[in-house]
Amino acid sequence: MSILATLASVGGTVLAVLLAARIHAFIPSRDLVELDAAARDVVTSATTAKGTLRVIATAPHPQALPPVPRGGRNVADGQAVFLEFAGPAPRRGVIEVQGRDEHGFAVLAVRGAAPGKALAAVLLHLRDAYAIVPRADFAWPSGSHRRSLIRFLLLGSGHLAAVTVAVLRNAEPDPARRPRIHVGP
Repeated sequence: MSILATLASVGGTVLAVLLAARIHAFIPSRDLVELDAAARDVVTSATTAKGTLRVIATAPHPQALPPVPRGGRNVADGQAVFLEFAGPAPRRGVIEVQGRDEHGFAVLAVRGAAPGKALAAVLLHLRDAYAIVPRADFAWPSGSHRRSLIRFLLLGSGHLAAVTVAVLRNAEPDPARRPRIHVGP
């Protein structure tokens, strides 16, 4: 077998494995979602009387936020809560959600195997456990779409909103029960 044929065979195998891994990213997670006491308090206090919860899928950055008033901020009825992916979970099969205060804002820090699957699982868990339909706001990635697609295919990173939406569509066929996803600048 020539060197070119070997390289083509290895390249095809690598490409097949990468595509299989990316397809697996769109399958809904069956992991158990666990909220700590602080996370449960954040969700309970931020849920409106109409049964909605607004989350912003990013970590709060102090340079982009208004100054914290004296005495700090409390989560008020209907106030948005930040939802951030904090990395892999220390236990397999479990998605951990920790509530915390960061820069005076309520944050739900999610630890799970894959960001899009974990965030979708948390949104579905909030829907089921609190009888609400969460609304999540995502920022649209800036830059080249081609470069983003290549980065997603090779590294599995980026396109968090698209992956989350795809997982939610696969997990919940009824659009009325599906958590709302809004993507914008």
